Amino acid sequence: MKISELSKRTGVSARSLRYYEEKELLHSARTDNGYRDYDESTVDQVRTIQLYFSLGLNSDQISQVVNCDPIVFPYDKLVCSEVIEVYKEKISEVSQQIEELKAIQSRLEERMVLTLRSLEAEKEKHQLAIRDEGQC
Repeated sequence: MKISELSKRTGVSARSLRYYEEKELLHSARTDNGYRDYDESTVDQVRTIQLYFSLGLNSDQISQVVNCDPIVFPYDKLVCSEVIEVYKEKISEVSQQIEELKAIQSRLEERMVLTLRSLEAEKEKHQLAIRDEGQC
């Protein structure tokens, strides 16, 4: 199948498919006129690559594990230790990002409280000024 058909069937742009090939995540044959020719199994390969991207892996990490993940290839391949290591690294990275986001959230909440207090103080000050003007 041509790249345009693979793109339609997977919902992945032709540009991304070329990138996957450049990163050696996909392979295609070439026709006599130089067009890429993908076999039917490529549809599943692209979906697998998309799954890994949705897990937050980058193309280098995906290339380490794409052909040896037991969930993707339960009957064909043995588990590669790289899969476990990549997953551990990603889990650690995500955990660190969560901690950073929690710290940002805490700082934002503190700023919001300080801003609300400041607004309330200004409002109260303004109301006192209006009241004092009315008493003169």
